[in-house]
Amino acid sequence: MVVLAGPYNGIMNKGHANQPTNGELAGLWDDSPRANYLMKNGRPKIIHEEYRRLLERKNDFPTNTRVLNIYGDLKDGTRSDGLVTEPSVRSLKYLVANRAKSYQEYEIKGEMGQHSRLHIDNPEVSDKLTQYLWGK
Repeated sequence: MVVLAGPYNGIMNKGHANQPTNGELAGLWDDSPRANYLMKNGRPKIIHEEYRRLLERKNDFPTNTRVLNIYGDLKDGTRSDGLVTEPSVRSLKYLVANRAKSYQEYEIKGEMGQHSRLHIDNPEVSDKLTQYLWGK
């Protein structure tokens, strides 16, 4: 399983025109830069509603799954890829690492670590995926 820039515990509220302002999805835009952090055991200090739902299913994660969690950090002081904070994406580890066959994280730094640029013609991501999936 390879995941890319997953907002497991919040999405930054950027006030974008296409950001939902009502309904079920509006509540997901509840994170802000440097507001949250991971405690020593990996659990996020602030637990958002969507993460609470994932915690309820933590013991259902398949034990034969290898996980690679790729995320970005713009290195602009926000500890984020511009949309998803590092603590939000890295909170996946607390959910699955004790059950997964293996768990790895990989950070893309700087300009190429921007949320949308992580999946659009990003040679560093492509190389990491190839290495992880095929050992090349």
